[in-house]
Formats: sequence, structure tokens, C-alpha cells
Amino acid sequence: MVPYDPAWPDRFEAERALLAFRDALRRDPDLAAHYAGLKIRLARTFALDREACTAARSQFVSRIPVSGTRKAPFIRQVLGRLP
Repeated sequence: MVPYDPAWPDRFEAERALLAFRDALRRDPDLAAHYAGLKIRLARTFALDREACTAARSQFVSRIPVSGTRKAPFIRQVLGRLP
């Protein structure tokens, strides 16, 4: 049996928030295009600073309403794993 980790509920919430964000991008082609352009610009601007790129991307993501979730406390760390 795996011991309980008190961080699990927040991790699950973060994953739900990411799925809700993905769904928002799928529903809105304009939003998806804007996000794709932002990622390209940020990759150029922060080519050698992944943390700064993730922080800038997180600012955009945090403004997108995601229904059925609360903002997870470490969404920025989770976003750092996105391609």
C-alpha cells in the first residue's frame, strides 16, 4: 500500500485545471492561436531562461477561466512540464 501524501489533492486539482485549460483551447480557436503565438514569442524572448518563460506563460494561463476547478497553488510547476 502506498502511504498517503498530503499534497495529492492539490496535485489532482492542478491536473484538472490543466485539462480544463486544454479544453478551453480546444473550444476557442482564437484563444488557441493567441496562446500558440505567445509560446513562440516567449520561447524566443526567454530562450535560455525556462523559469522566466514558464512564469510569463503562467500569467496568461491564470487569466483563462476554467470551470469546475480552483486555481492550484503550484500550477506554475505543472505548466513547466508542458511541451
